[in-house]
Amino acid sequence: MCDENLFIIERVLFNWQQELEKFAPQLQVYTYYQEQQDLEEANEHDIILSTYGLIQRCIPYMSG
Repeated sequence: MCDENLFIIERVLFNWQQELEKFAPQLQVYTYYQEQQDLEEANEHDIILSTYGLIQRCIPYMSG
C-alpha cells in the first residue's frame, strides 16, 4: 500500500519523478498523470506523484 502521495503542479511532475529516481532509488515511484491509469497498481508503490487538478477529479474513485 502506498505510503505517501505528493500532489504537485503539472509542469514539474516528471522532474520530481527524475529527482526521486536519482536521490531515492530504493523507493518505488508511480507517476499518476492520466485518469485511465490503474489506481490499484499505483497503491503498490511507495510514492504516488500526481497533479492537483487530476487528483481533484479522481477523489470520488479513490475514496472507495
